[in-house]
Amino acid sequence: PSVMHAPELSTGALAALKKEPIIFKAFEWIGKNPYSKDTNPQGIINAGIAANKTITPQLVDKLNSLTKVIDSDLEYNASQGGPELRGEIAGLFNRHFHPAAPVNPDDIVVTNGCTTAIEMLAFATCEPGDRILIPAPCYAALDGDVGARPQARATMVEMPLDETMRVSQIKYFERAIVEIAARDERAKML
Repeated sequence: PSVMHAPELSTGALAALKKEPIIFKAFEWIGKNPYSKDTNPQGIINAGIAANKTITPQLVDKLNSLTKVIDSDLEYNASQGGPELRGEIAGLFNRHFHPAAPVNPDDIVVTNGCTTAIEMLAFATCEPGDRILIPAPCYAALDGDVGARPQARATMVEMPLDETMRVSQIKYFERAIVEIAARDERAKML
């Protein structure tokens, strides 16, 4: 079996890793001493976010008539997805896909949609100007998804529709890679 390698991180992603946003430190500090009317009346109320704590009891009551929630379910949570959800997804992959190496919850990032996932992946792995090969026709907004913050360039690879889900499509990608390399550019991902 072939060995899988993690892609190298882009310059932008490496720079982002070097500094922790001050807001994360503030959230950590607040999280150690959160306000609670009953258990911690001297705690901190975070007024620096859009969450409205004054209506939390009413929201929890209403939501509990539909499903089980706790106060913290209404707050900002981990940006990569909650640990329970990531654990369930990792378990699903391990049970149903039998990967060569087990998928761990820390290997999973949950986003609020495909656009965000594509943008995050392009930002983490592409340098400005890198080409991302996309079979065409495709979702029209991919150019913006990979071009705005990542500054990668969506490159549509045209092929007959009846080949888009076949092994024969490889020849179209190979041709595009050769053409891109001839222009001294880099095709980074499909």
